[in-house]
Amino acid sequence: QSVEGPKGFPAAGPADGRICSGGNSRFAQLDDPRAGQWPATPVRAGQGYTFSWRLTARHATTDFR
Repeated sequence: QSVEGPKGFPAAGPADGRICSGGNSRFAQLDDPRAGQWPATPVRAGQGYTFSWRLTARHATTDFR
């Protein structure tokens, strides 16, 4: 599942703690990774990370950052 946040990110967008839901209250459960569904992973500035994306429904986008 993916959630589209408001336009204008990173200058505007969801507040910290609401990034997974995109600031959309319908998806608020995604903002609580300790609900027993999956663990949280600490992410620190300056470290490298590898992410794999699996897109199941293509959507047009303004840009990707």
